[in-house]
Order: sequence, then structure tokens, then C-alpha cells
Amino acid sequence: MTLRNRVGHESEGVTVVCDPGIDDMLALMLITGAGLVPAQVVATAGNAPLPVTVANSAAICAMLGLPLTVVAGCDRALAGPYPCWGTKFHGEDGLGGVARRLTAEHPLAPAEAARPFFPAVLGGRVIATSALTPVALALRAGFAPLVTWMGGAHEADGNITAVAEFNGWLDPEAAEETLRSGCCEAMVPLDVTERVAWTRADLADLATVGRLAEVAVSACGWLHRFGPVTLPDVVAAVAFLRPEVFGWQQFLVRCDTGNGLTRGMTTCIPGRGRQVNVAVEVDARAVKDMLATSLAALG
Repeated sequence: MTLRNRVGHESEGVTVVCDPGIDDMLALMLITGAGLVPAQVVATAGNAPLPVTVANSAAICAMLGLPLTVVAGCDRALAGPYPCWGTKFHGEDGLGGVARRLTAEHPLAPAEAARPFFPAVLGGRVIATSALTPVALALRAGFAPLVTWMGGAHEADGNITAVAEFNGWLDPEAAEETLRSGCCEAMVPLDVTERVAWTRADLADLATVGRLAEVAVSACGWLHRFGPVTLPDVVAAVAFLRPEVFGWQQFLVRCDTGNGLTRGMTTCIPGRGRQVNVAVEVDARAVKDMLATSLAALG
């Protein structure tokens, strides 16, 4: 599989599957500012419960002027309830305290907020910055989206257990089905995303590029309590749009679906089976520059 630059390809029909989430919000801002208008946004539970992520997604789309109604995705994993939410890291509102500001500035009627999920909405290209539950449901219904996924880990430890990355751990069965299917053309793992960090000075500079940038940086302030600010979903969005600023290797990737201590752990195996392009290197400066450029383009 050859990955190609997609900057400015507004007509590609890309669906974003997300669970906003501070970095999901910035990823949507980056994608839109880069000129790729999503055809669909599917909000699924993860960083917060489903009603919160749906409301956040709708408010973000309204803020960005995206002419679409958010699709309400999944509120449980394939095998049962999601094991937890990411509100510890993203705040109870999922957006580091700015959700109320967004909904006040961009009010939506209930009918505009969301429409039900059905697998056919995932028939094209997908960038997924959440658990892969909606993708697995689409596969089970006979659809074959081409997926770029922020999830898993290649060489790093986990960020929710000792060995598992959050998006893979939320629904290992969905991750395993997607990775086995051959439809996952690219995986942007935790260890690569952690190589791009924004200092307080970086964020202060970013806040000056436009009004929406200030909103984004306000949300990022929440993340400072956990150390340097990393935005994995932003890195994945750049990988989707500009794969040339990454180094890639092809692996057979598996996700552990057992019930032991390694549940949700991804393993990258070289040289056999259906291959996934896995990001192994990143130009951190290029990622930061693209975020700044996209936020400036939004005004």
C-alpha cells in the first residue's frame, strides 16, 4: 500500500471517527484548516461517554462551519461495555473545560446534533482517532473502509495499562478484527505520537495565530497537569494528510483479545501476513508547523 499526500483534497469523502477529546478537537481543526472537509464525523464513546462526545463533535463542527450532522456512533465495545472513559485526561466535559463555551457560542437544535449510526457511512476512507468499534461493525456488515488509525503501540509501553494503548485497550476485539481484515492501511502508534510535544511556549505562540487557535490552546491547558502536552490525534491527522513527513515500516499487527494482563496490547511482527503501514519515525517540527498553519487558515 502506498500512502499519498492528501492536503487540499476536499472531495475525497473522508469520514472521521473520533471521541472528542482535546486532541480529537485539534485534529478536526487541523484537517479542516488543511482544506480537507470531512464528509462524515462519527462520534463514539471513549474520552467521555457517548452523549458528551456527540455533543462535543457537533459543537466542534458548528465552530468550524462544517455542513454536516454528526453521526452518533457506539456506546459499548463489541464484547461488552467500554472499560472506562478518558475523562481523567480530558476533563468531565471531554474538552478540558471549553465545551460549555463552544455550545454557548454555537447552539444547536436537538435535531441538528446527531443522527443514528449505520455501517454504510464507513464505506470510504476513514481516519479513526478512537476505539475501532464502528469500523468493526462496518466490516461485519460487508463494507471495507480504508482506515488510518491512531492506536496501539510499536515499541513503547502502554498509556492505560503497562502494555496497552488506550484506543486499542477500549475495544481489543474491534482492533483485532480491523487489523486482520486488511483494511487498515496505516497505524500511527503511541510511541511515535509521543515524540511530538508542545511546551508552554509553543502553545503560547500557537494561541496568537487566530481566534480558534486560542480556543484550542485553552483546552490544551488542561493537559499540562500531566506533563508535556502531546496530541496523538493531531499527529495521526498529519500522518493521514502528509505521510511523507513520517518514516513507515510494514508489519503484521495483532491486538491481544485475551482477558489477562496483556489485553489490548498490539504486537508488530515483521515479514508475513497482511501488512499494515506503521509509523516509526516523525518530523516533529513539520507536525507542529502544520498545526499552526491549519489553525491560522481557520482564522
